[in-house]
Parts: sequence; structure tokens; C-alpha cells
Amino acid sequence: MAIAFIPARANSKGLPGKNKMLCGGKPLYRWSIEAAEQSKNIEKIILSTDDPDLLLEPTALQRPVHLAQDESSTLSVVSYLIDSLKVYEPMSGQVVEDDLPKDGLFVLLQPTSPLRTGKHIDEAISLLQNSEASCVVGVQRTHNLLWEESKEDGAVDRSPTPMATKFGHPLYSVSKRPRRQEMSQFSENGALYVFTYDLWKNMENYLGGRIALYEMGDIESLQIDTEFDMWLCDQVMKRQQSLWSTSLLT
Repeated sequence: MAIAFIPARANSKGLPGKNKMLCGGKPLYRWSIEAAEQSKNIEKIILSTDDPDLLLEPTALQRPVHLAQDESSTLSVVSYLIDSLKVYEPMSGQVVEDDLPKDGLFVLLQPTSPLRTGKHIDEAISLLQNSEASCVVGVQRTHNLLWEESKEDGAVDRSPTPMATKFGHPLYSVSKRPRRQEMSQFSENGALYVFTYDLWKNMENYLGGRIALYEMGDIESLQIDTEFDMWLCDQVMKRQQSLWSTSLLT
């Protein structure tokens, strides 16, 4: 069994208040809570938040102010949550009791991935348990040819517009440009991370050691970072609900 962490702070820099915006008829963060509840392998859910409305959730844990800033990392939040599961002896500082998961597994679910379900969580946990991996990361197959921005010495921007010219270089060999069917690369979709307590103790990170890839489809990999993302995801959910309703009538 595993413990699920759902980090959902009050104000996102990119899209303020997005975690409680309606998506598919529910606040965005609720989809991740319900996915964790659907999982057969989650024994406890912790919603880490500083939002007064979200703190009304039974699974909510108050997030300290210093971990609710724009520069606060997810890694620091996970560290705080794991530490909150331990009870320390005041004088020695030794752990005298803990509420760590029985199987030593943790699942990180970001609320910006509302189309990830309990089935995905269970499959990712099973992948970890039946492999020699230290952790599992949700990924999406991509056929994009990626470039990286670079600043070239002596480059002069002569564009007639006020927009600065961007210079860059490809992250592939231009002399051996890969064909679509030859490409086998993935992008991290942020939907889920499964990791062991042993990995955390050794590296203080939820990614490390042997990392297994849990491939997810384009729809399940949708992330909410902009208003357009929210609109697109909402449309996908309405379409899915319509198809489900139609199937009940046939």
C-alpha cells in the first residue's frame, strides 16, 4: 500500500487559483483526490495546501508559508510531507514513531493532471513492484524534434520588430535527421510519480536510481498550465461524459 501526496497551493503564478477552478464540473484538485480514492493501492491521501477552501477537505494538511511561495519546489514539499509522518523524541531528535506506508511506497499526484485515473495509479504501482526499478515516472511519447535556445557570441538582431531574435541549436544531429517512425523519446507528463522510501532515504528525491517509464496516452497526459489547457481539458471531459451517457442508452 502507498501514501498519495497531492500538492495544491493557493496561488499559481501562471494561472492564479487554478487548483480550484472548475474543470469538467468539479474543482481541478478534486480529480486527483478522486483518482487516489479509486486506487486499490492507496492507504492514505494527503492534500498539501495553503488555500483556506481546500483546507476544508478531510485529507488536507496545512502547508507552511515558506513552502507556498513561487520559488518553492515540489521536492521541498514532498520532504516536508514525509517528515510530517514521523514523530521525533524532543531531546535526542530520534524518530520514535512513524506513520510511513506499509509497503514503503509513495505516489505524487499533481492536481494539474485531472485525466489521470485510479487505474493509471495502480498500473504504475504494479510496474514498480514487478520490476527492479527504484521509481516510476509518467511519460508521454513524443515525435517532436526539440531545440534548445542558445546565445551566440557576435550574433546581431536585425529584425524590424521589437521582439528579440532567438538563436538556438537542435537536440539532434542535423546530418542524420530522424524520421518520425525512428523516434523513441518521451516527455515527462507530470501526471504521477511512484517512489520507494528507500530511494528517498538515499537520495532525498522521488526520481533516481533505475527509473521505469509508465507510458500514458495524449489525453491522459494533458496538463493544466494555461487558460487554454483548462478549456481543452474541459472539452475533453464533456466529450467523454457525453459518450458515457450515450452508451448507457444503447
